[in-house]
Amino acid sequence: MDQMVESLAKNTSMSNTLFAYIMCGGGGTRLWPLSRADNPKQNLSLTTSHSMLDETITRFLSSDIAGVVSTVNLMGGASQIDAMGASLEGASGLTGSIILEPFGKNTAPAVALASLHAITQNHDPYVLILPSDHVIQPVEKFGVTIAAGLPAADDGQIVVFGIEPHSPATGYGYIEVADHQAVAPVQSFREKPDLETAKRYVKSGKHLWNAGIFLFRASTMLAALKKHAPEILGTCKATFENSPVSRDNFLPLNAELFANVPADSIDFAVMERADNVTVVRADFEWHDVGSFASLQNLHGSGSTKSTHLGDILSHECDNTLLHSEGPMIAAVGLTDMAVVATPDVVLVTPLDRAEDIRKIVDQLDKSGRSETKRTPWLAENGAQPGRMASTLKDWLMSQALPYWAAHGCDRGYGGFHEVLDFDGNPMDVDKRLRTMARQIFSYAKAVEMGWTGEALSVVQHGLTFLNDAPAEPLGGWGKTFLADSSPHDRTEDLYDHAFVLLALAQCRQVGIAFDATLQSRAFDFVDSLRVTTSDGGFLGYHEDGEQSLPRRSNPHMHLLEAFLAWYRATGESKYLARASEIVGLLQSHFFDRDNMLLGEAFDAGLNFTGGEVRAFEPGHHFEWARLLHDYAAFSNSTVEPEAFRLFANGKALGLNPVNHFAHDLVAADGSPDHQSSRCWVQTEYISILSTLSANGKFHLAFEAERMMERLWHHYIAPAPDGQWIDVVDWRGRPATNTVPASTFYHLINCIDVYLKTMPVK
Repeated sequence: MDQMVESLAKNTSMSNTLFAYIMCGGGGTRLWPLSRADNPKQNLSLTTSHSMLDETITRFLSSDIAGVVSTVNLMGGASQIDAMGASLEGASGLTGSIILEPFGKNTAPAVALASLHAITQNHDPYVLILPSDHVIQPVEKFGVTIAAGLPAADDGQIVVFGIEPHSPATGYGYIEVADHQAVAPVQSFREKPDLETAKRYVKSGKHLWNAGIFLFRASTMLAALKKHAPEILGTCKATFENSPVSRDNFLPLNAELFANVPADSIDFAVMERADNVTVVRADFEWHDVGSFASLQNLHGSGSTKSTHLGDILSHECDNTLLHSEGPMIAAVGLTDMAVVATPDVVLVTPLDRAEDIRKIVDQLDKSGRSETKRTPWLAENGAQPGRMASTLKDWLMSQALPYWAAHGCDRGYGGFHEVLDFDGNPMDVDKRLRTMARQIFSYAKAVEMGWTGEALSVVQHGLTFLNDAPAEPLGGWGKTFLADSSPHDRTEDLYDHAFVLLALAQCRQVGIAFDATLQSRAFDFVDSLRVTTSDGGFLGYHEDGEQSLPRRSNPHMHLLEAFLAWYRATGESKYLARASEIVGLLQSHFFDRDNMLLGEAFDAGLNFTGGEVRAFEPGHHFEWARLLHDYAAFSNSTVEPEAFRLFANGKALGLNPVNHFAHDLVAADGSPDHQSSRCWVQTEYISILSTLSANGKFHLAFEAERMMERLWHHYIAPAPDGQWIDVVDWRGRPATNTVPASTFYHLINCIDVYLKTMPVK
């Protein structure tokens, strides 16, 4: 090793590759009870819908560090292998390794191992050490700042990054600098000071916050470790050389040898002793979210500068953090406080005492309590996320799709049968346009999901029906058809045409060709129903060609779904703009913010029918919430608060507390309209649970799994192969013996979301 380091130091032909190493350790104590030993801070979604680790990876990959080829490696405990693996796999086009530490040894061994790993992968690359739990904005300035340190790293300097302090923070380390240049020598490092010392540091103008980010050539750091911490370097080298990389790019460190590595921070072991340290003044906004006080400072907004995350009601609260991952928090008259609720713990603390949470954690650890070690939604609570994946996929691919291709298509008169009995015989009921479109969508979705059956022929069968159906006065399709596919109710309905657009978008997504006149007919009809105000503002769409009342939010929701599908399929911004209009309607008209309920029916001006929301459908709460998350992902908009409120109140008022099924219809006071529950409502509940679990609400993955088990045992398993129970009573027993084809759209969507978001067991 000594000869290798000396040789590299003398070699003038150095690599321009940069390896980033993201530190993923931590005991989960600083933000307890949100974070735990098995779910440390970087796994939480505190600033966006993504975890802090995912944000760190995205920030690095999005930064423009000119002329440098980059890769990302993660370092953390073995308990975090699933979280790190998911983050690495989820970053598009990213390659890298995961180095697994059998136990924490602080940052000096981690930096030594990163340097050893980097120099064996490439000829003396740059090494960038990044914490996984910082908030840095904007990405562009982050990249420019890192790039500003490259020349100093080339000159054999260890580069650190300093933040201009804007307050006398006592929770950060400080860097004393010689001058005010953008890149300057470091005079000394100062540990976390008391308040009076921090005030002096800020007043002096010679001190910067230490961002905990390091940049250097691998040979530079190895030489510094050899000089200042030879025992750490030697034991890390022995550990590294006896820890073979697996074929999946995992490097589980040899626990027996790693136990001999001295534990120390890189600041104490090297930085405070080295004379070749340079600081770059960071030109970006930086937050180390190390306490609930810092989280409140980051989020606090509005006249009260309070933060509400989760299911929250408050009155006259000032500078207060209210965060719930479980029950609703109701707070009155709080000032400078944090109230944090999880399913098993409620924490209440003044913000200026948030650092003392560690003392509670210490008490719990000493008493042998599990609340600091494990989250309350672990597998032993009865569910293992993803356990139903193979069962559901097999049912869909081997039973449901073949069954409805064989029995659901009307081979005599075209289109699809509306309802089947349990023997597979069609019932004598009208065919609805929405069902024709939903079946086209379902089989086009099956193509996307990898079904190798006759999906294309089923889709073409449905498209032929749309082509052959006569145009009505506004150019669209009639609402219903008789059994022989002749027009019956010739009303041109907005809801139905939203599904025609959705079906065509899904065809476009998977490359199934269709007659372009279908697209123009559907869009032209929808545009003919557009409503504008006297000053040209957007006020949604009429219900149908007859401008029937009441107007409803539900057709608009499915138009949002269709527009997002068209944007996904084409990437054309005009579709996202149309989706934005409907999201605006939700925010301005459809959602009753006082009661946190979604209105269903409206007058001509989109005012609540009767002046208030008198009843709501939990399933629609869940559908809107899921679509808002999709919209946020496409548009980089912040609509998660509305989405979570819809979800939280739909769950709070919409679930039967005994059997846990979601009700079909609920009065505004929380009383259900009836005790039975339809299948589609459960699928939408599972879909939003799965979506939220993949966007930072990890505990909801377990609830999603339990609901999927209920769906299977009460709605799918009791039915004949390929079919389902459409309605169950309050005991979970079948309450119908017919199967509507239209529910297939909800089922395949639910299974698709579930399979994409849950780990496959």
